[in-house]
Amino acid sequence: EKVPEDNYNLSCIMTLPPFQGKGYSKLLISLSYQLTKMEGKAAGPEEPLSELGYRSYSSYWKLAVVDAILALTKSKGPCGDNGSNCISIMDISEFTGIQAEDVCEILSLLKILVKTRQGFNIELKQTHLKQYQHSLKTALLCDPAKLKADSLYRHASEG
Repeated sequence: EKVPEDNYNLSCIMTLPPFQGKGYSKLLISLSYQLTKMEGKAAGPEEPLSELGYRSYSSYWKLAVVDAILALTKSKGPCGDNGSNCISIMDISEFTGIQAEDVCEILSLLKILVKTRQGFNIELKQTHLKQYQHSLKTALLCDPAKLKADSLYRHASEG
C-alpha cells in the first residue's frame, strides 16, 4: 500500500517465514524506492519499524547509499578543496529516493560521515567497497529499466 500523503513509500511489508532470508523483502523495498524515484520524491517506510523491518530496510539503504556515492562521484568528479563537486546528503537522497534523515542515519552507521573542522565529509573507504561488491552480488533488487511508469500509474488511476 502506497501512502504518499504521509511521505511513506511503503506502509506495510510482510515476508512469510519460509521466504525470509531469500532477498524478497529487499526486492519489495527496492521496488518501492524505484517507484518513489519515478515520482520525483524521497520517502521512507511507515514507522515505527519492527526489528526485522529495520534490518531489511537498513540492508537495502546501505547498498543504495554506497551505490549512489559511487555513481555521483563518477558523474561529478572528485570533491574540490573549495567544496565544488562535493556530494551532499540531498544529492544522495535525490539519487536514491531515500529521505534525507535515513541517508544520514546510514552514513553515520557505516561511519562514512566524518566530522572535520569545516563540518562533515562523506568518506567511502575500501572496506565499504568490498562489502558493497559482495552484497551486490547476492542482492535481489528491482531493475528500474524493466519498470514502465506510465502503465503503472494509468492502471492505478483507472482502478
